Amino acid sequence: MSVRELGCGFKIIDEKLILQYSSERFCKFYPLIDFASFEIVAHDADRTIYFRDKDHLYVESYMCPFAVITDAAPQDFKIVDIEKGLMSLGAQNYYFAEKLTYDFDDLKPLEGLYYRVKDQVYFSFDKPLREADLDSFQVFTQLKHANLAKDKKHVYFRDQIVEGVDVDSFAFLEDCFTSGYYLEQDHTYYATDRNFAYYIDTIAKQVKVIKTKSLDSFHFKVIDKRGYAFDREYRYDFGRRTSLKKLQQMATQDNSRK
Repeated sequence: MSVRELGCGFKIIDEKLILQYSSERFCKFYPLIDFASFEIVAHDADRTIYFRDKDHLYVESYMCPFAVITDAAPQDFKIVDIEKGLMSLGAQNYYFAEKLTYDFDDLKPLEGLYYRVKDQVYFSFDKPLREADLDSFQVFTQLKHANLAKDKKHVYFRDQIVEGVDVDSFAFLEDCFTSGYYLEQDHTYYATDRNFAYYIDTIAKQVKVIKTKSLDSFHFKVIDKRGYAFDREYRYDFGRRTSLKKLQQMATQDNSRK
C-alpha cells in the first residue's frame, strides 16, 4: 500500500483513495480528480484549503463544501485573501467557490461586514444590496458581528431589508452595551423604533418584532448574568415573553416552599 501525505490531515492511498485522518473524503469527485497530481496548494489551517490537480482547482472551507473551479488552468490561480476566501483564477474572481462580478481593485471596505463596489453596497463580498443608498448608508458598528445597517429608507439585516422598521427612530437599547456581562451578549440585543420593539440575534439571523403595548417603558436589564427586556406586562428572554404576573406567582410559590 502506498501513502502520500498532502498535509492538513489529508493523504492519498494507492493513488485512488483520499483520507482525512481516518475518514474517506470527496468520493463523488473521484471520477474527476487526477490522483497522481492532486495536492494542497494553499490553506488557512483547516478553515479553508485549496487543492489542485493537473486539470482543476478545488476549494473546501467552513464557508462552502468541497467544490471544483473549472474556468481556467489551475496554475493560474492567485490567493488574494485566504481568510476571507478571495481568490483569482485567470481573469475571474471568486469568493470561495462563488464567482464575483467585479474586479478586486473596485472593492472598498465600509464598516463591519459591508463593502462597496463603485456605487453598489455589498454584504460580505457576494450579496449586493440593490436598494441601498450609499451616501446615507451606516453600519451599526457597536455590534460585535456588525451585520446590521441602515440608510435613509431601510434597515438591513445582512443583505435583507427588515420590513416595517421606522428608520429615523430605530435604535438599540443602550443598556445592552453598558450593563455589564450577560450570556450571549456578543450577538443578542434589543432595539426599538416609534412603533415596535425588536429582538435581534446576529448569529441566528433573526430579527423578531415585539408588539409591546407599553413601548415607552421598554427597557433592558441584566439579572444573574442573563439579559432581559421588560415592558409593563412582560419579561423577554431571548425575545420570548413571560407574563410578569406569572413570574410573581412563581416566585411566591417558591418562597412558600422554603
